[in-house]
Amino acid sequence: MTKVFGNQGLAAFDLAEIDKTNYFEYKFTDLARYNTEYLTTVTDHFLKKIKKQEISPFVGICMGEIVSNAIKAILKRAHFILNKLDINNPDEYQIGMKTFHDEGLGLLKNKQTAAEIRQMNYYVKIQFSVSKNQFKIVTINNCVITPEEKIRIKEKMKLSEHDQADNFFADSVDLSEGSGLGIVMIKKLMAQMGLDSECFAIDTNETETLTTLSIPF
Repeated sequence: MTKVFGNQGLAAFDLAEIDKTNYFEYKFTDLARYNTEYLTTVTDHFLKKIKKQEISPFVGICMGEIVSNAIKAILKRAHFILNKLDINNPDEYQIGMKTFHDEGLGLLKNKQTAAEIRQMNYYVKIQFSVSKNQFKIVTINNCVITPEEKIRIKEKMKLSEHDQADNFFADSVDLSEGSGLGIVMIKKLMAQMGLDSECFAIDTNETETLTTLSIPF
């Protein structure tokens, strides 16, 4: 089942369909109208199906951070486009990040800017699937990770494995990227859920970035 998200919430019909299937996807293109309650409801429904509802609060926090990062990645690219900067040029990347750090989600507060971003045809898709004793939530946006971002993500993933990541974080992470603490937090929550580090992955292909959270049962 695939649903394109507008401003509406989940209907009883949607939940009934989720009960019948092991796959559900929803997609949204209007970042300003993203509804966290929608994501929480679908996630909780699948966790109940696999009898893992006790970890729902932890998964909810992880997914909130993952989707937030997917949205920020889109806004970053929109920011570079609006300012006529090349996100793949190292020098222009540094210039663009100086101002993006201050603007961030604030880009959506300006109606004209928000409308311009919608015209860029970016999207976020969230896919839920159950197969072979594994529940996967894959968050996808149509942004390709840049070389600069790959370096920083690698640094943050390594940091998340540090025994004292919380204290080490403040002195070691470039806060201009914004998502370092989120990765550390996700990894810590996964440990509390009894999940291995391999259950969280960030990958990219020629057109999209995929962040996967896997939950065995």
